[in-house]
Amino acid sequence: MNLATRTSLALVVAVVLAGCSGGDAPDDAASAPTATVSSAAPTASADASEPTAAATEPSDDGDGDAPGETGSACTGVPTGPREVAAGDALGECIVTAMVAAGSGKMTVVADDGEPPTEVEFEYTPELAIVNRAPALTFVVVDDTAWMNIEGQWHREGDGAMGDLLSEGLGALRAFSDPRASAAVIGACPEWEASGLITHADAGNAIAYECTAPFDAMGVTMSSYRIVVDPDFLGIETVATGTFMGFTTTTTQTFHDWGEPVDIPRPDLD
Repeated sequence: MNLATRTSLALVVAVVLAGCSGGDAPDDAASAPTATVSSAAPTASADASEPTAAATEPSDDGDGDAPGETGSACTGVPTGPREVAAGDALGECIVTAMVAAGSGKMTVVADDGEPPTEVEFEYTPELAIVNRAPALTFVVVDDTAWMNIEGQWHREGDGAMGDLLSEGLGALRAFSDPRASAAVIGACPEWEASGLITHADAGNAIAYECTAPFDAMGVTMSSYRIVVDPDFLGIETVATGTFMGFTTTTTQTFHDWGEPVDIPRPDLD
């Protein structure tokens, strides 16, 4: 598998939840800017106890805007063992929690042996994302996108290199919108809940697994597992997808929700 094809698949698979690490692969995958990713998947182990309301209901501190609060978006989303959540409702719930947190970080790895990609993102005062891979760095700030190659920043649409990068960076910017995450989760009609489990790194958690293969942005997902905390903030996702005849498993691990992030603004730095 060439670098462009492998990375396009990994990034499309990784778009769920963060809405900031993926892009729809252009028709000519070789022309798309890419960032490499690699593999390691934390696990979640089932807790034999039944979930309690306190452990599975979103927190409510009063104003509906603090990190971890979801307002009415998560009301009625099933959390009990083997209960089934509709994809549209689950996607809206998770994305609402993510945006309410304001910012976060994640590590994206795939099973192709490439180094991890590190991502930081925030939604206020403007949508901003940095996607750092060993060879390339992508930045999206509001409606502007850049790529750093060998220490040199190239802005989308500026000069010969900027024109070459426009298609891929435009896709990255488009899928930075949290609504893209909700749409991908919604592409799977039904997700089965685990009930309360104990995640090895994050403690109390709920896992949702898509009940059947589905298609999203040109990728056929053969399996998809989303693990969230009791406030529906992402802990990890593990997804296997096939694109252009190649199959990869990609894991996102989320951390530092609501914490400060370091996102360059190349025109200002």
